[in-house]
Amino acid sequence: MSDKSSKKQPASSVSSANGQADHPAVDLAAALLRAFGRYAVPTERMPAAELDELCEAWARHVLIGAPAPGTDGQKAAPEMARRDWDGARRFFTDARRSEQEFVNTRIGDFRDMLWVFIHGLRATFVDEQAADKEVAAHLDHLKLALETNSIDVLRREVVGSLVMIGRTLETRRKRQAAQMEQLGEQLQSLRNELVSAQEAMALDPMTRLYNRASFDEMLAKTVEINLLSGQSAVLIMVDVDEFKVINDSRGHQAGDAVISEIAKLLLRTFPRKTDFVARYAGDEFIIILQDTSAKEGKMLADRLLQTVRAARIALPGGDDFGFTISVGVAASRREDNPEDWLKRVDEALYAAKQAGRDRAQLAEGPVK
Repeated sequence: MSDKSSKKQPASSVSSANGQADHPAVDLAAALLRAFGRYAVPTERMPAAELDELCEAWARHVLIGAPAPGTDGQKAAPEMARRDWDGARRFFTDARRSEQEFVNTRIGDFRDMLWVFIHGLRATFVDEQAADKEVAAHLDHLKLALETNSIDVLRREVVGSLVMIGRTLETRRKRQAAQMEQLGEQLQSLRNELVSAQEAMALDPMTRLYNRASFDEMLAKTVEINLLSGQSAVLIMVDVDEFKVINDSRGHQAGDAVISEIAKLLLRTFPRKTDFVARYAGDEFIIILQDTSAKEGKMLADRLLQTVRAARIALPGGDDFGFTISVGVAASRREDNPEDWLKRVDEALYAAKQAGRDRAQLAEGPVK
């Protein structure tokens, strides 16, 4: 085999086996194969250097009719002018698919490691909080001892212990504050990663919103991040009022039209990249809003109510009809786990329906 400098000559300088210049498209195909090989991604199936060699062999095949990879050079000599375009296409497609699978797997592994780190950090954070409570309880005990013990020496020792423990506690709190400030920058990067992760999540086929499984995964990750950052997030649960009546009286096509319209209105009301809109079940939808307070979540829920009230569903005969929704809103708490948070927003939605529907209800608070 000749060296790289001799075999990778510019495509425009190579002629076909019969001495006539090939079509420019052939030169382009060879150039693309060579570029693909030059910047190949090494995978478990094939090292980059091996892929580069195969790309060069296929490039020479399409340019000058050299034997295609995997064929006997001597036997193929009489057929040199015939190009195996199907073989070249299959080679290129399989190589690109292999690269994509390799890269996607590595990205998935990176995400898994990232969330393992967050789980560990959360455990450390919870342990620190428990330690704070223990120290505080010990301080209260020592203060009580000071009030009831009359021995001067013991009093001095206890006072000294109080000062020492208090100083240690204050130093640790300052250190934690500095660590949390640094962690805030890392959390912003994690949020960006969270937005990117949404692209790989499964969608509901009818509405093209995220499905229930994707929501469950995003909810768990949101709880982890909010525990570390201390920032509030909001869950909004939406349910179509009297949806069964719509299906029974106007038909399932009308019901499907309502579902599709709700999906469009939700995406219009919650357009931020960090807003996560999912179809929860049937005629129920759920939204996760990052960095959002309970007041802001309630305001957005009221805006959604107004938008839905103005919407109309057109029927085949020229008639149309409107519909309403009920909404539950629940802001996150530091002590929340996914199940508790979801339970509170579900209870708020139930309260909105019990109060007459077509309204939004804040969890554990009156409608304002």
